[in-house]
Amino acid sequence: MRMGHDREVAMTQHDNLLPMDNAHASVFRCPGEPAPVSQSVHLARMASGWHGCRECVWNTSEAPAAGTGSEAEEESHDSRHTVDRNTGIRRTASGVRGAYLNAVDRFRAAQLASIFSTHLARVSQVRQSVRSEKAGVTGPAGVALAMGYDQRHGSQDLYAGVVSAVLQNGGDVYDLGECTCCSLLAFARHHRNVAGSLMVTGAGGSAGEVGLDAFDSDGRSLSVPWNDFGVGLRVPQMPAPADETAGVGIAQRLIGQFDRQTLTSLPATGRQDEQTSCLQLPDLADSTTLFRNGRSSGQLHSLSHEKDYLTWLQRWWPHHMAIRVGFDVATSRVEHRVMRLLPAESDAQFVSTAGDRTDHSGRMVIRISEDDRFATVITRQGRAMGADELADWINHSSRTTNSHVTAHPSQDGDHVLLVDVAGPDSGRSHEILSDGLAVAGLVLTLLQNEKNRLPR
Repeated sequence: MRMGHDREVAMTQHDNLLPMDNAHASVFRCPGEPAPVSQSVHLARMASGWHGCRECVWNTSEAPAAGTGSEAEEESHDSRHTVDRNTGIRRTASGVRGAYLNAVDRFRAAQLASIFSTHLARVSQVRQSVRSEKAGVTGPAGVALAMGYDQRHGSQDLYAGVVSAVLQNGGDVYDLGECTCCSLLAFARHHRNVAGSLMVTGAGGSAGEVGLDAFDSDGRSLSVPWNDFGVGLRVPQMPAPADETAGVGIAQRLIGQFDRQTLTSLPATGRQDEQTSCLQLPDLADSTTLFRNGRSSGQLHSLSHEKDYLTWLQRWWPHHMAIRVGFDVATSRVEHRVMRLLPAESDAQFVSTAGDRTDHSGRMVIRISEDDRFATVITRQGRAMGADELADWINHSSRTTNSHVTAHPSQDGDHVLLVDVAGPDSGRSHEILSDGLAVAGLVLTLLQNEKNRLPR
């Protein structure tokens, strides 16, 4: 009896590691509702055009086709893992993402913000100590963060918890409100007392996903030692070979304590990482160490940076333009910026947002993604230039126009970085910029010289 009891307890403990087991494979949780709904209710709401379906991570999930035997089991298995992925908090290149309310609610967002802000404070104190030792000055370093949120559903709700958590931890907050990643990073670059940036965003994720992106004072993605904050890593186990029977049926394993070597050995970017590992945050009872209980809180400064950001962008854009170019942007805010930056007397341009059926044929097109750090240049022949090719073209063309800027492909090869040694506002010797609109303006400026032509 004792052996059977132990086996039952072990199985129960293992099941608790899974967000949803086989019995709940057809259970869905609609945005804004605390209780799950069955698959039949889920399908009925999708068929009737229920308003919450627009923001749901399961808005493309349909009823499985009728099947029997192994075919039906395989379909049930795929459905279960789709649900499991949507209830986890996965790492991305710049932060974390998860389904709104199902994986990331206001409390979870506050937990993540506490971790990010605490680590940014530690990094800032180390840097300040080094500068103070060189200058012969001693004393603790304060921490101030620039923060904002995007237009996605749920971002504003999570932002309230994120700001409260940072203030409770003693950090000062420069609140930019609704903004984009690039305008947030531009503010941080031009304010030397800002130790880093936090962006509540779902950029790069599917509908209904939200999360946080964290950057240091130089605009680089923040690398967090999650183990120092009691955060575990849940890694799906690879399917066992056909000749192995041990471990069959175990869908996931939980790593409660892992070292940094284990963490860094996993992929750091791309969809492969998002499907490889999920963060396991502490429960409420174990989260007291993430929130400081001191009597001193940080200060909140609410401000608008949009006008200053547009002024900064204008130095990258040409004042006159005669070439035919189109812009394909993902958000209305970026669309508004492009309309403000385009020369008023020119009628050779068009701007379309995601989903518009605009004819791009015969024109060069610049595409700005939802994360506006990323820009893609598409030639008149419809070919998208790679980051390395575009960087080489900018460097070659800049010899006749702009000698203080160089372009480089990012480490992952996804976008172009600009190194500006003439940044007049930041006080730094050089700036490393990841800004899609700045890249677009520089490309258009270089094309005003008739000697510069994009490759086919």
